[in-house]
Amino acid sequence: MAFHLRRIARHGYQRLIGLLLLLVAVNALLQSPSSGLMSWVPMLILLGLSVLLAKPLSALRGPDWQLPVQTLVAGGFVALHQLSLGTTNLTTLILTDAVIVLTSAITLYTRPVAIVALLVPLLLPLTTALTTTSPFPWYALTLLAISLVVAQQMQHTLSRWSRLSRRQQDRYRKLQQLMSQKSDQDGLTGITNRSRFDQRLKQLVAENRRTRNPLTLVMLDVDYFRSYNDHYGHKAGDLCLKGLAKLMVHCSRRQTDVIARYGGEEFAILLPATDKGGAERLLRQLRTEVAEAAVTHSHSPISDTITLSAGVAQWTPGQGADALVEQAGKALNQAKLEGRNRYVIA
Repeated sequence: MAFHLRRIARHGYQRLIGLLLLLVAVNALLQSPSSGLMSWVPMLILLGLSVLLAKPLSALRGPDWQLPVQTLVAGGFVALHQLSLGTTNLTTLILTDAVIVLTSAITLYTRPVAIVALLVPLLLPLTTALTTTSPFPWYALTLLAISLVVAQQMQHTLSRWSRLSRRQQDRYRKLQQLMSQKSDQDGLTGITNRSRFDQRLKQLVAENRRTRNPLTLVMLDVDYFRSYNDHYGHKAGDLCLKGLAKLMVHCSRRQTDVIARYGGEEFAILLPATDKGGAERLLRQLRTEVAEAAVTHSHSPISDTITLSAGVAQWTPGQGADALVEQAGKALNQAKLEGRNRYVIA
């Protein structure tokens, strides 16, 4: 129920004004005006409440002062109608006020100022009726006091539920964001995973078909990583992949770049608005930092430390995402055929 409180507030105001219209119309039909000069008042009140009913939802979304003013006018119309019918029938007057109090507490619980603005004008006909009735109608006053207490408790409860609802919605939104973020990340390295990379690549290719901006893809592979895993163990292999991922993120630095684990020991770097020259500069820096890290790999036939092979391909107009990946993959394979620990630009 808490999640629907906002919807209740929006539609409840319209129902409140509709109830006021109904009360005025019923009273106008059941009772005749106390004075011939006042016979036009019920029609004026109906017209005024109809105007208030025209755009009730805009008041809930409008400035803070708009809804209290609107409810104040509505309460004034009801009070004017009660005065025009006379204040001799105290029971009808009390019951009408009690219904309005309870209904306003439910429909306007988020705007207590608007509730007060609606009820204040009703004090005039009520006070007049109480002072002219003899003996003093304690039963009526008791009934009205009970309705006020109930209304206050209802408003307090609904407000508390509304606050809980907002907190739950905030927690749910944060949980959704966290789950979405986790679903896009590689579980080991924390960088983008393969599915998110494929999605982002297709998006960038589609954008570049319109903008014609450069787009470059770098495919990387850890040289002789299987022998590294076999000799040092999978735990050491995981630490090695995590460290390489951090170096790639450090060398990239731009938030628009996509650093992804493509599969196993293979990585991909997607560089929007970057040509082959920019990709080559990034690779040089990355190779330098990998060499400085000097992660021991005594079972590599080409080096005593971990090394990388890479292939670079730049998107060309008319080329699809799969074709770009294939081109970068061929360049990577060429780097391996030439002896590894190098990069090839397609």
